[in-house]
Amino acid sequence: DAANPVPTYDTATKPIWRNSNGIVGGNGAFTINAAAAAIKSFTFGTGNSDVNPDDPNQTDAFGPAIITSRDFAGSINPYETAVATRDIMSAFKSMTSAVLHARLGTAAGNRIGVTIPAAQYSGADPSDNNGLNTLTVPFDAVGTDASVAQICVF
Repeated sequence: DAANPVPTYDTATKPIWRNSNGIVGGNGAFTINAAAAAIKSFTFGTGNSDVNPDDPNQTDAFGPAIITSRDFAGSINPYETAVATRDIMSAFKSMTSAVLHARLGTAAGNRIGVTIPAAQYSGADPSDNNGLNTLTVPFDAVGTDASVAQICVF
């Protein structure tokens, strides 16, 4: 009879999305055009389409995946502000892009940063979060492949 194995658990925990050092731009932040924005969620997806090309020289008769197209898009839901502070509807109507930046985590190797240099809003739907006015704002990341988004784990 073999002894039961003793499990070991990773001590790393997922980072919390908050500003842990008390200043804007600290360890956890979300900004729209470099201005702090209070939001509940920030979602995005790469929208990659890929193909594994036929290749008789490979063991399984096909090569590694090649990305053939991308459609990086997502959504944010910032709390409403005065139009003088942030006017998402005008940006949406004029097709003006915004820089979105999210940062979370404090421990080396467990920090994540996401920057979308040119997010073009594709709508703006009024919504409610516990009695506070928010906007649900879908966006498309525009630009060349290298500048659509940067995702960094550091």
